[in-house]
Amino acid sequence: MRVVLGLELALGAVPVTAFYVYLFPVGMFWTGRVVQLAAHRIVNPFTVCMAGAFVAGGIGIASLWLTMVRRLLGREATGREIGGRLARWGLLLGMAVSLGLLYVLTTIGAEPIDYYLYGTPFVVAAHQLYLGRRRRAPSIVVAAVVLAVVLSSGAPAEAADRPRVAAEWEPALGALVAWPPIVPNALLVEIAKDDRLFLLVADLRARAEAARAVAKLGIDPGKVQYIVAAAGDARSWPRDWGPFPLFDEQGSFRLARHRFIDYPAATPSCDGRLYSERHLFFLDFRPDDAATGLVARALGVPESSLPFALTGGNALVDGHGTAFSTCVMLNENRLTFGMGEDDFYRAVEERLGITKYVVVPNFEWFGIQHIDCLLKPLDEETILMKRLPEGHPDHDGIEAIAARLGSQTGPYGRPYRIRRIDTPPYLFGFFVPNYTNSLILNRKILVPLYGIEADQKALETWKEIMPGYEVIGFRNDSGYDWNWLDALHCRVRAVWDPGMLYLSHRRLDEQVEPAASYPVEVTIRDYSRAGLVPGEQWLRWRLRGETDWRSIPLSPGSTPYAYVAAIPALASGRTVEYYLSAADRSGRHETLPRVAPGGFYSFSIRSFSAAARSS
Repeated sequence: MRVVLGLELALGAVPVTAFYVYLFPVGMFWTGRVVQLAAHRIVNPFTVCMAGAFVAGGIGIASLWLTMVRRLLGREATGREIGGRLARWGLLLGMAVSLGLLYVLTTIGAEPIDYYLYGTPFVVAAHQLYLGRRRRAPSIVVAAVVLAVVLSSGAPAEAADRPRVAAEWEPALGALVAWPPIVPNALLVEIAKDDRLFLLVADLRARAEAARAVAKLGIDPGKVQYIVAAAGDARSWPRDWGPFPLFDEQGSFRLARHRFIDYPAATPSCDGRLYSERHLFFLDFRPDDAATGLVARALGVPESSLPFALTGGNALVDGHGTAFSTCVMLNENRLTFGMGEDDFYRAVEERLGITKYVVVPNFEWFGIQHIDCLLKPLDEETILMKRLPEGHPDHDGIEAIAARLGSQTGPYGRPYRIRRIDTPPYLFGFFVPNYTNSLILNRKILVPLYGIEADQKALETWKEIMPGYEVIGFRNDSGYDWNWLDALHCRVRAVWDPGMLYLSHRRLDEQVEPAASYPVEVTIRDYSRAGLVPGEQWLRWRLRGETDWRSIPLSPGSTPYAYVAAIPALASGRTVEYYLSAADRSGRHETLPRVAPGGFYSFSIRSFSAAARSS
């Protein structure tokens, strides 16, 4: 019997306990969040059940250890004394949690290791209860039968998707800024107004200093979360060393930590050498390279390590498996990690689900060549690029990149829409403002301003190409002004929502032929796994010039997460405006575009005469 107990301890109790300890920060974060919401009289059955499972699971694991240790020491926990009785009820509670989690796994789909970790407590606890009651029935067999029934009764597991890195415009909890900040105070206030401000501090003394400063700014302390991490020489630029928001094959969220070793600078040549800032200026980036783990722990989410460099300012993604970088990215991985171009592409596809990597030439006469100082994806099919005046030394190279990107296609097979923002020189007749280095944070666009005449036109351009968004400009009063190779986007990084309600849609073509109906399909994925609210998925549409929106319910499509509806036949020559909306049981509500109805999609129906001419 001791041999069996030893095996159950080694193969069951120990790995399950280690797994629980690994998830303990996540469980504490979730439980604290449930308590916080309950204090405001917001109660969601799903979140309450998950928090309850965390607490009850801990009780079950503790009871399992108590019972097994007593037996290994020769003491029988029969339930006749208080300790044995409590252990027995704890085992029953743990079995109930195990069954519930197994049912959830069969509903959402999981890997074999997940079934092992969540199912083992049920089997071992059942065996311990059998030993305590001394029944003759082979309880392990009975437990296995029960497990088989549970696993077979759940919904079929979903096919695993590829990993997905969230795009900047997707739902975020707030934004991360390092303390002391090299961004304006007004930006800190604006972030905390509608979202959460995450402040990275070096130690407890810095935290106290930051708390006093935040109070003087009038920021609600409940909207601020402090994360303690040792200070490296790149800490003020979380965009570069910071983690990527990754949803794995099963839709679980984690922070992907890339290797942050250096800021290599280069000339426009993709074949030229790299110049190490770490060596040139004796910088130490090791604390920054390690900071992601501390950020993940503070946020209560798992961390995933990547074996390559993916410096955030030079790696922009569209949420659909496409990434954009300059060729410095390839050279850095080749020279630092011995990773060839094909090896790098295979690695990012396997680890991050990036199936298309767009690499453009370096665009600066000399610098770190970060692509967020050149362009910015605004959605999966639209790219904003800086435009220099003719005669500027970098003009021709940037125009060549714009033409190249305009000839490529996005995830829906259509050419990218290239939008331009003017950046006339403001310093020495050469250095230009960095208006593409702005941040999209939920329904706001935060833009760096330079105190020059071009600022106003830049704000107007942003408003024109992103209707419905609140566009806010910021001069920098921190003593470390914005510059041509480092501005707002570099110094702030979004903290994405792990349980976001994700919507994605291939907008209808701007011009369509007259038809009996105009089908609309949208992907809706509830990453919180709380479930969509029935009857709350809608297609809203109207004719241009109308004020009221008409509503059509979205119905499940033929593929996972797809929902469909159709706008009815309309007269030729009319223009239709529309948007999509959804809600889930976690309390999240989203629209697409995210600023709808202030912003919306539109398409025009060709007139018969125009259709005849085009044919």
